[in-house]
Amino acid sequence: MPESEAPNSILANQPTPQWICPEYVQKVLRNYFLDEDLQIVEIFITPATAKGENYASTMTRVRVKYTNPGQRNLQSGSFLIKSNVENDEYTSGKLSDCDVFSREMEIYSKIIPKLRKILQSKDLDEELVPRIIDIDYAHDSIMFEDLTARSFVPADRVKGFDMAHAKMVLRKLAKWHAASAVLGHAEPEIFQSYDRGLMTRRTDVHVPYYENSLRFCASAVSRLPGYEKYASKMFKLQNKLVELGRRAFDRRNDRLNVFVHGDLWITNVLFKYNANMHPVDATLIDFQFSFWGSPTIDLHYFFNTSLSDELVLDGQEELVQYYYEMLVEDLQGLGYKGKIPTLKEFWIEFMDTGIYGFISGCLVKPYMINEDASADADLASLLQEDERAENFKRVVFSNERVHQNLKKLLPIFDRRGFLDVHQ
Repeated sequence: MPESEAPNSILANQPTPQWICPEYVQKVLRNYFLDEDLQIVEIFITPATAKGENYASTMTRVRVKYTNPGQRNLQSGSFLIKSNVENDEYTSGKLSDCDVFSREMEIYSKIIPKLRKILQSKDLDEELVPRIIDIDYAHDSIMFEDLTARSFVPADRVKGFDMAHAKMVLRKLAKWHAASAVLGHAEPEIFQSYDRGLMTRRTDVHVPYYENSLRFCASAVSRLPGYEKYASKMFKLQNKLVELGRRAFDRRNDRLNVFVHGDLWITNVLFKYNANMHPVDATLIDFQFSFWGSPTIDLHYFFNTSLSDELVLDGQEELVQYYYEMLVEDLQGLGYKGKIPTLKEFWIEFMDTGIYGFISGCLVKPYMINEDASADADLASLLQEDERAENFKRVVFSNERVHQNLKKLLPIFDRRGFLDVHQ
């Protein structure tokens, strides 16, 4: 049986783990279908992402054809295997410090079934995440159904989300958040250990990334005519940035807490379209950085990394209200027993955590829209402080597209006070 398709020249940069082989996949499918007679007769194993598209994991696509004694014809299936980065001691060590893979496996095996049960109990269940085929603790991996086989595809990463896409994502997110709030209220201990998001206090792994990205960003802005005053404020903010971000991530028991997705941007949502290319369904993926905290964290990250330029500038008020209305509707529909904030209270919280909007739009998005297919685009180049890492950041913040994004966002964040040292 063939073991792989002819590799795409770009995707070949992201090697597939050697343990993902026909024998391994056959064993997993036999367990999933409860059929020891299942036989794979054809298999294609290919990278699912290019280097630089996913810093924290390896994604492998597996397409199979197999025989089943209960079926007359050949069966086929397509699956994705998400696994730890191999042959990279630095990346593996940093991800281990964050407990990334064991936590995501626990989310799929323990948390998501409970959320689904809560939604089903009120007839509010819908597809929020892909179907899980296998969770393999030995290889730190998860096998999902490949939703592209059911016509789910990523949205246009260059354009960003329009209003229809954005509202569909927010509707799904509100349902996820509402169900998690109900679960957290019923079982207060279940989310207590989920305190390792991208800027939470339990880990220092990402501190060099944020501090050095701010330094390179400020340096780039200082060379943009008319924007020097923003650069000056950003340089002064360097020693305060991480603490301000952590305050935004701190869980507060006097406010509504939810299970924050933690990495909600374009590549972590898949859509299904109708014949007119209008989105009719969406599903969320990638929960490596989920934590228990304010729902506004997901909104700041989503708005400032994934919306079209037009919506980033003029659509956020409408989208915050839309999300809030969906959240309240779902909380009430699920019989939530805690206090539901008013829209005004929610807006106050949104402003209180607004520093993360600046961080997301000015220090995270530049890497997402990086157009340089450099071999330096890996986790080490983000977190380390050596010459290679500095060169990578210098390239990212030299990008004209990044400059245009900064020119639009910095005046907004400055007017809101998020560039000030004292805020």
